[in-house]
Amino acid sequence: MKLQNRLKIASAVTIATVGVSIGSFAIVSTNNERIDRIDQALATIVLAASSNFEDPLSEALVVTDDTDSTLAYISLDRNVVVVRGSQTLFKVAPPESALKAATGEGVTTQATELVRMRTIAMPDNEYIVIAQSLVVTESENQSNIRALLIFVLLATSSGTLLVGRLLKRDFNEVDELIESATQISQGNTSIKMQPRSGNSEIDLLAQALERMIESLQASVELERDIHGRMQEFLGDASHELRTPLTVIKGYVELLSTDAISSQEPYNRYFTRVTSEIERMESLIKDLLLLAELGTQYELPQEAVSLSGIVTAHAQDFKELESQRPVSLNIERDIEVEGSASLLQQLTANLFSNVRRHTPSNAPLEVVLQQSDEGIKLTVDDGGPGLPITSYEEEAL
Repeated sequence: MKLQNRLKIASAVTIATVGVSIGSFAIVSTNNERIDRIDQALATIVLAASSNFEDPLSEALVVTDDTDSTLAYISLDRNVVVVRGSQTLFKVAPPESALKAATGEGVTTQATELVRMRTIAMPDNEYIVIAQSLVVTESENQSNIRALLIFVLLATSSGTLLVGRLLKRDFNEVDELIESATQISQGNTSIKMQPRSGNSEIDLLAQALERMIESLQASVELERDIHGRMQEFLGDASHELRTPLTVIKGYVELLSTDAISSQEPYNRYFTRVTSEIERMESLIKDLLLLAELGTQYELPQEAVSLSGIVTAHAQDFKELESQRPVSLNIERDIEVEGSASLLQQLTANLFSNVRRHTPSNAPLEVVLQQSDEGIKLTVDDGGPGLPITSYEEEAL
């Protein structure tokens, strides 16, 4: 069942319950007031008749002369004699229990019709009965009940229609939100939400959904841009990998023939093949690094001895570049929190760049120090540096 229908039913039940409760209380209160007035009138008659101990029946006749009360006498054998009033009200005597109870308070009992009565006990178990018909009272109660039911029906219908009309706009917006969410779930991220500026819960929900759609659209655009860049990168990477493979393949074919007669070309060819292999390895490492950075993979964080890593690579550099002046100023026991593999790669790239881009006799100074400001690693080579054009292009 839809929320709109449930709210209408809940509103109708609430209105009907409140209306019936208030109306019933009013009807019962009104009926009790009528009964109290009848009891007071009957009590007045009983009090006046009981004051005449010798002949209370005669006194009761005098008191009821100007009233519409019925006065009856019930003999020992329970015969009923109506002295005044409706002759057909009591065809038979009321129950003994009701007669006894009515001596102290008003009692409602069923005669030929519903009556309220009081009694005066006489000697020999006889009773004088003063009764008042409740036909009019019951008729008014029935009329009030019918009016209450009509009022509750009209109030419930009007309230339900009013609730439906008041909530119609909100439920229309809910239907729009459901339609928008459905389209989003089906992959349509180009939908547009109608602008809303209200502060109702539905308006706030619509504004939140609109922000979510905008964020989703931005994510989709970013994903498309990344996909395009990835396609372009893969094309460039394929070209970069194809080039060294072509060179290696050519040199291998030359080396496999008998056309080379001297040792010098062999050395040159092997050097060229080695260079292209190193270039491929570098490209593959870059690809692997990009793949790792493009995933949700979290690099392990651990305590890494930066002093040990820098010292090991520096020693390797001195062995490979024995003709180059190398100065090392590396403090011991310097540790950092990070990834050992990435720190190894970083340090290797630093020394590799020095080897590749500086003359073999250019000096190198490596400094690793720790201070209050942090850890500082300096790899300073005596090479010529970048050409002036590179700085100009970077400035542009």
